[in-house]
Amino acid sequence: MTDLPFTVTRDRGAAWAASPTARPGPWRDSFFNLLIAGMALGVALGLAELVVRWLAPQQLVLERPDVWQAIDSLGWAHRPGLNTTINTGERTVRLITDRDGFRVGQAGRVAGKKRILLLGDSFVEAMQVEYEQSFAGLLEARLAQRFKYAVAVRNTGVAGWDPPQYLIQARRTLDRDRPDLVVVAVYLGNDVVLKRI
Repeated sequence: MTDLPFTVTRDRGAAWAASPTARPGPWRDSFFNLLIAGMALGVALGLAELVVRWLAPQQLVLERPDVWQAIDSLGWAHRPGLNTTINTGERTVRLITDRDGFRVGQAGRVAGKKRILLLGDSFVEAMQVEYEQSFAGLLEARLAQRFKYAVAVRNTGVAGWDPPQYLIQARRTLDRDRPDLVVVAVYLGNDVVLKRI
């Protein structure tokens, strides 16, 4: 035994139960739960981004000065004589252009008895697929099968163009070549212009 006075200490939980101001409120528990959930979500999204960049890297911004050139009155067009690959975000495709800067297939520019001129924007250009899978490539292949002779399709489509540029391109092309048919692809979503330029 000791001669020191004996003091009884209360349990911390009992102290909180006795004093409501000393006990943390339910908002504090909710805050910490939300904080932990937010941190877990942030880590999960960060890991998902790293996995996507590693497994399926995408070129989201198309800045290729080797593909485009400034053209007086048209603004821009493909460079002539290209043979490169390009990725616009979906897959990597081969971009081949002829001497006029028109997109052509792996076989190059087709010479044929009949000639078709295609005018349009990115829908005609079709940079997301190989030329042979595009409207121009399919038209060229199927007309040749149907008529039993080569049909030359000149694909002048360039992303971002609108009807005034189609008209300028048509005039430039018709000055040096006489196609048998001109097809203008107009997309009502962004090809309608409010005033003549």
